[in-house]
Amino acid sequence: MAKLNLDVIAKKAGVSIATVSRALNGLPGVSESRVAQIQQIVDEMGERPKLRGRNQVKVKTAVSLGVYYNTVAIIVAGDGFLHASEVFLKQVHPICQRFAEEGIAVLISTDGMSVQKLPQSIRDREIDGVFYFGNVSAEVCGHLSGVTSLWMTSRREHGKPFLLAGNRRAGVISAEYLAEHSYKKVFIINPDREADALVARGGACEARARELELEVGIHSSSRLAPDSGREAWAHLWDEIVADVLAADALFIPADWLTASLYPFLIANGFFDRPNVTVISCGGYTSYLRGLHPAPVTVDFGYDVVGRVAADQLLWKIRNPQISREISVVINPVIISSDG
Repeated sequence: MAKLNLDVIAKKAGVSIATVSRALNGLPGVSESRVAQIQQIVDEMGERPKLRGRNQVKVKTAVSLGVYYNTVAIIVAGDGFLHASEVFLKQVHPICQRFAEEGIAVLISTDGMSVQKLPQSIRDREIDGVFYFGNVSAEVCGHLSGVTSLWMTSRREHGKPFLLAGNRRAGVISAEYLAEHSYKKVFIINPDREADALVARGGACEARARELELEVGIHSSSRLAPDSGREAWAHLWDEIVADVLAADALFIPADWLTASLYPFLIANGFFDRPNVTVISCGGYTSYLRGLHPAPVTVDFGYDVVGRVAADQLLWKIRNPQISREISVVINPVIISSDG
């Protein structure tokens, strides 16, 4: 019996190795005419591959381990990752590194809104798994239905928010930090109430702070984007300045918000008073670098998140017969400026 050489068969048929593997294992996604063509080439080469089936001997192959294509995809929707490129790269780097260790390629598509704009191999579903970043469209998710997937960001489906575990925890530990350090009045600022994760962080901070008997003030308004001009920020500042200067602690649920507000805080003397603090969420060093005095930071450990997510998806790919939900869990920690 000649050894089955998928590479030679693929070249003769003018298709990918993955297509040959699917055809010979009776998997969906290959036309009948293509299957017949590949089978004819196998017969002409005198090879007798072992196929999967009730009467066939089961062998431990990549296919039996859930891996057909040796490729996973990262699909990104929207331009949010551009404003948080540091965090995006912190997550993606360990993902790519982990799959490289397994000899599995990673494809990245930054257009997750249209199936037609996806790379051909992803459109053809020639991937073993997929990571979703951002609000990937229902069209794309539907097209890739059945492919092992993992959401790396909070998102909305049918108007319902799905939040990564840890976002609310960020607000809780922030309130507890303030109480432990004897702050009395916290003002929570979120001028982006369209962002469910930020709303969750602020809401959790408010609830826990009230439980701890802190005085709480809140500002929540319509969406203010990271690239908004100074005029927009100045307008926001005019709305909140009195509340800010009356508080001894600020909770700001995203580092880009903190970086944008700091010039106003400094110019209006917020830090001239003793025993005041700012808690910022994210751990984006690119936003926090140069801010003085440095804010207290809620760090989400995105590099760890990436490594854990890679292991989870890899496990699911290799155990397709086991029905188990997988999800990213963020475990935020407080990092104070004094260590």
